[in-house]
Amino acid sequence: MAKKKSFTLKFICTEDRTDQIIKTLAKREIQKVLDNMGVVSNNLDAVLDKYIALSPRRRKRELEIQNVHPT
Repeated sequence: MAKKKSFTLKFICTEDRTDQIIKTLAKREIQKVLDNMGVVSNNLDAVLDKYIALSPRRRKRELEIQNVHPT
């Protein structure tokens, strides 16, 4: 079995609906990687909802995807 690799993506935006925009961008790119690996993900939307969260530490809206393991 291949070793799982984790990664972190950070987006800093000031637009309305930032979370939905980031989820759409992330989903598209993650889906490309999964397709190249021949992996089917039936719960990608749920995973994105779980790991994309607004960061209250900054003035700008910052979304982070952390510790995502493509499987």
